Amino acid sequence: MLSFFRLSALLVSLALFVTLATGCASGPTWSVVMKSALSGRYGPGFDPTKAVKLNPKLRYLRVQLPNSQPALLVLGYVDPAPGGPVEVWYSSSGELLRLQSGRIVGTAGLPFDWPRVWFDPSPPPWKDAGKPTQKFVRYHDERPGYRAGQRQVMRLLPTAEPLRQDWPSKLPFANYRWYTETSDSIHSVHVPNSVYAIDEHDGQSRVVYSEQCLSPDWCFKIQAWPPGPTLQ
Repeated sequence: MLSFFRLSALLVSLALFVTLATGCASGPTWSVVMKSALSGRYGPGFDPTKAVKLNPKLRYLRVQLPNSQPALLVLGYVDPAPGGPVEVWYSSSGELLRLQSGRIVGTAGLPFDWPRVWFDPSPPPWKDAGKPTQKFVRYHDERPGYRAGQRQVMRLLPTAEPLRQDWPSKLPFANYRWYTETSDSIHSVHVPNSVYAIDEHDGQSRVVYSEQCLSPDWCFKIQAWPPGPTLQ
């Protein structure tokens, strides 16, 4: 289990990039947030992302780990790829999160990483994901203790909006489609199911919120930020 210190240190380092990128932020400085989080001054409900003045020229993700404060990542660039564009989100201290159609396809700089993720066959496009259970295969590499080509059979199922009281931030639920993604694995550790919220606008489908895990103890809540009812 990752310690609270390591989780807090990672998230505050990610959040620090937003202060550098925007050039301004109201509320407590990130160094104060760091010290306060480690001392227990602020509980899990404290949200430092609300103190950040966003730069309208940048795109953001709100990311949260269990029992930790949320932070914002900034889109660095988009890589073309056969399965669709890969968005590369990053922090000032070098952590990377790679997303393809909203799914994690790589991380770097974390205490536990999936440096490479690939699919065969590829997942169905979100616009075509309303059919009964669909299967595809995911492979990933892990480190530390490099483990290559871990294989999971994935199943994508439409689901009702989850009934939850612990959403990370206000979500405009109107017209969202929800999916659960399960995995069956023989040689790798089972991870919790993923959850995706899909927003549709002008014929496009976009993941606006998801919960995805690299391991039972290393789970992300990922949200397009700021929240909005439709695609921008």
